[in-house]
This record gives sequence, C-alpha cells and structure tokens, in this order.
Amino acid sequence: MILGRGTALAASIDSNGNLVTWAGGNRIVVTNADGEVIYSGEGVRREDGRLVQPGLDLWAQPAYPEFAFGGGSWGTGWGSGSGSGGGGSGSGSGGGSPGGGRVPAVPAHPPRPSITDVDRMGPGRSGASPLPSDGRLPELMPSGLELRPHAVDPASGVVKARLKGFSRYAVMAYDRTFADLRGHWGRDEVEVLASRHLVEGVNEREFQPDRSITRAELAKLLVQMLAQDPDRGVTVAAPAQPTFADVAADAWYYDYVETAARHGLVQGYGGRFRPDDPVTREEMTAMVLRAMGLEAAARAAANAALPFRDADQVAEWARGYVAVASQKGLVRGVGGGAFAPAGTATRAQGAALVLRAMELMGMITAPVTVTGTVTVSEIEGRHLELEVSGGGPVTRYVLIPGDGAVARELEASVGRQVRVTGLVEDRPNIYMRGPLLRVLEVRPAG
Repeated sequence: MILGRGTALAASIDSNGNLVTWAGGNRIVVTNADGEVIYSGEGVRREDGRLVQPGLDLWAQPAYPEFAFGGGSWGTGWGSGSGSGGGGSGSGSGGGSPGGGRVPAVPAHPPRPSITDVDRMGPGRSGASPLPSDGRLPELMPSGLELRPHAVDPASGVVKARLKGFSRYAVMAYDRTFADLRGHWGRDEVEVLASRHLVEGVNEREFQPDRSITRAELAKLLVQMLAQDPDRGVTVAAPAQPTFADVAADAWYYDYVETAARHGLVQGYGGRFRPDDPVTREEMTAMVLRAMGLEAAARAAANAALPFRDADQVAEWARGYVAVASQKGLVRGVGGGAFAPAGTATRAQGAALVLRAMELMGMITAPVTVTGTVTVSEIEGRHLELEVSGGGPVTRYVLIPGDGAVARELEASVGRQVRVTGLVEDRPNIYMRGPLLRVLEVRPAG
C-alpha cells in the first residue's frame, strides 16, 4: 500500500466509534463505520484543547496547528487499500490543501506517521473502545486499532506498507516524548520507537533513558520489533508450561520471553532466564543480531579484528557478534574508542541499537535504488559519492558503506556506473554535497 503526499492524518476515535480527523485550524471531519462523512466543518475547541463536533460528545486529539509530511500539500481523509495473497497493495489519498499551495510549517519534532487498520477498531459495534485520553494506541486488541508495519520513503514523501488482506487504512500522526529526554542524546531514537509503540515510559512523563535495561525488557523490545517485520511473521505466544524456572506464567514478560526463546533470541542459564538482571552491552549486541538473522555471519566473524581499544575484554563467545555489529554501523562505542563489553546497557542504548537494526532491515525508511557513477570527493575529507543525472540536473549522494564488504565493492567501482540500493538518511552531514545514502548493496548497472 502506498499513500501519496498529503495523506498524513491527525485522527482519533470518538465515543461513538466514528473516525475524527483534524483538517487544519478548528475544522474536523467525522466519518462513520461505512466510510461516510457525517460531519465536516468547524469544531468547538474545549478547555482541554480537544476539538469536538458542536452538540455532540465527539472528540479529537489535540494536534499541531499545522504539519506536513513530504512537500507540496497536505490533506485529510480516509486512506483505502486492498490486498491479497502474501503481499497486498493499495492506495490512499487525502483531500484539501492550503490556499495557494502553501506548505504549512513543520514543527521541530513533527508527528510520526503510521498506518492503521481502521476496520480492527470496530466502529459502531458494542464494546468498541475509543482511544485513551493520552492518545496512545492500544497494542493489539480486537476492538482497538492495529498498527501495520510500514516504512517512509523520504525521496518521494510517501508511506509504504505491504498488506495481506482487504480492509480500510488510515495514516495517523503520533508524536510521543518524555520530559526526561530533553537534551538527551537518545531523544530521537526513543521518540521514533515510541511513535511505533515499541517502547513505553515508566510513567507518563519519564522514560528513564539512563536506567539499566533488563533481560526481560530487551526480550520484549526485540519480539515487538520482529512482530512489525512483515517478512518474519512473528506472533507473541507462549506454551502452557513455562520454559524457564524463574519466568512465571503470570509475569508481564512471560509471553515475550517465551516467544524470544522459541525464535532463538535468548538463552537460559541452567534452566533459568534471570529476567530482572541488567543486560551487558555485548549481550545486547548478540541478542539484536540474532533477531536480525545474522547468527551465521557472527560465527564466521569470530576471529575478526575489533576496532575498539578494549577489544581484549570482549568475551570469546561475543567477538563475532561485536565484529558484525561494528561492520554494519550498529555499535559505535561509548567514547574514547572503547566498547565497554561488560558494561551495563541502558534503556536509551537499547532503543538506539534496535532502531539502527530496524533501519538496516528496511523497517523505518524504505530502501531506494539509484543508478549513477561512483566518484571520489576530497571535500571535508576523502569519501565516495554517487553522481546521478538521468538527463537532468546532477544529484550527488554521499555514500556511507553499510559494512566492510560494501566498502570494498564501492572502492572497486570508482569511475564506473553501478546500481546502488540503500537507505537515505535525512540527518545533517559535514559534506553538504547531497543526501547521505547508507549503501546496502552494489551491483553493476544494466
């Protein structure tokens, strides 16, 4: 399913099970279970900031005054899609744009888009559950919303998802932050995962980013990550009898630990899992790489040199995992060239590592493939670029190799035309020559 520019919605479910979407200013659109617009017009803003339909107890979540995803225009409305077999497809659109084609200003931290299966929320049926007042989506509930796996294509400004069935879908904006992330290095990473309902705070205001992450917390995070991967088809389930002596069937993490063990992500020690123990940095690295399916690559890299000054402190069993993670840019050390393998991993570090893994797996940003000529630039230090012309103005991508093998392929391709598949990164860079492209694969052109 591909939804075009301008289809990002600030939306919620009212007390009658209707979809309420924010349409800019104080205007709202209310759509019933059959997809019919039953109200479109000015809403009344209450003291709590919510917009309501005049005369009815309908509500919409407080939204940014204006926001946009991509360029050109913005709009509101239903996204509709269809799919069949193992990989459905569909399209969605929204109507309306600011006068004169003006693109609204984007806040410093704009809402994150997400694709939601609207039919899962059961509008108009008894037992339908409206969204809670804090705007957080229920995880997976028959009468609630179900978040569908999706990725953003920054080049075209669209949100993409592979769907496996017929339904109605909406693109919703959800921005979640915590007071103790202000000024923290891991703010962006945590917010992205929170927007996808992969991480939660310890309460409504605090995430506690520097607190140790436990084995149970990391197991849950990895299982939820894989549950959003359409290629893995991981479902959270548990056996009737516990696998580990110290993981009780009524523990909050029981289903996640059992699912992680079933998929080989975690291992016990003498029949025990130690769910409340903190995770070391080398343990966290190994668990994430297992979740990515890189176990074989880690075994092959068991004797590879490690680029950290404390490499001799990495446990023998973990060396391959740390080597592969370093090659792929998943781990970057803790400063001063050290990795601190036995150091305790924090909640922010866990979020950052999982987000990087999801990015490499194409679960956050949709991979792009471009054809051009590999060139060498000496601006701000030697690096490789890809010049793409296509008969028009030249676009330069600053190439960031995904791992050592890709780096060697790029060096061997200097002066040649190649097809490069990678992830466009929109973060600032020192080169100022064009967007960063983290290269995952290099092939000869044609």
